[in-house]
Amino acid sequence: MKKTLLISALAILMAACTNRSYVGTYEGTLPCADCGGNHITLVIDADSYTSKESSDKESFEDKGTVTYDAEKQMLTLTSSQNADTKSFYRVKEDNTIVMLDQDGKEVETELAADYILKKK
Repeated sequence: MKKTLLISALAILMAACTNRSYVGTYEGTLPCADCGGNHITLVIDADSYTSKESSDKESFEDKGTVTYDAEKQMLTLTSSQNADTKSFYRVKEDNTIVMLDQDGKEVETELAADYILKKK
């Protein structure tokens, strides 16, 4: 009986630790200092991502790996083109993710709402 309870508890714990509610397609327009904004479509899988960004000046794509810190509810996207290029996002409960700065902090200016990507 104790063994069965232990196995059940471990199964529940593993399921909670592997929650991939962040998986999906997100869209939004991020601020841009010298353009009308960068439209981004970000497709996040359990351990990889594809990003398409476009503005009135340029467009580009990126792919890479995803890691998730459940305690901080933070995604780290590492570009496969350049391992030093990382983006950070906080996973919110309302089917959005918020782009973070390089220190893993949310933007706290009047533009904060412009750093939110919504899940399609």
